[in-house]
Amino acid sequence: DIMNEHCTIFWRRNKFELLDEGTFWLSETPQDIGSRFDGSPLPRIATWTLLQIKTEQEAGRALLCISTHLGLTASNRLKQMLVIQQFIQEMVQQYGHELLVFLVGDMNEAMHQTLWHQVMDDNEVLTDCIDEWQKLNKHASNANFTYHAYEALKHGSSDTNHAPIDWILCSENVVQDDDDNNNVMLVDS
Repeated sequence: DIMNEHCTIFWRRNKFELLDEGTFWLSETPQDIGSRFDGSPLPRIATWTLLQIKTEQEAGRALLCISTHLGLTASNRLKQMLVIQQFIQEMVQQYGHELLVFLVGDMNEAMHQTLWHQVMDDNEVLTDCIDEWQKLNKHASNANFTYHAYEALKHGSSDTNHAPIDWILCSENVVQDDDDNNNVMLVDS
């Protein structure tokens, strides 16, 4: 956009076929390039891809990936997340509840705070991907913080933001236990 904001999504072409892609602005007018909510110093975006899985086990299933970077104020983050949630609901209505959904990004707010509860409470689609993985007694090698203040791991002991502020959310149909193949994710690596 006009401020050079971007949220990149990479995928393996041998595993996925691109069906559709796009970017929308986190504002009252998401299709207007550079638009933003009042009080937001910068326009924020969400970039998305709709992929079809090529692997034999999951051939034909659709995967929606959304990458975003939310604003710095709590009130704007809440409004921005509502725009994203509306988009997800529209895509699920169009492609059905079997649509696999990933929402990743810098949410600029720690998990289990106001924004987190807005997303997780009474949500019919999204869940915490890492938490679901750990419920299945799998090991997750994630740090307990993601904001580093450009000080690398030294910042962890002085973290007052109760990070992580970077989230990996997914639809509940993404994480499931498959004892036969010792897999947890529907999409293989």
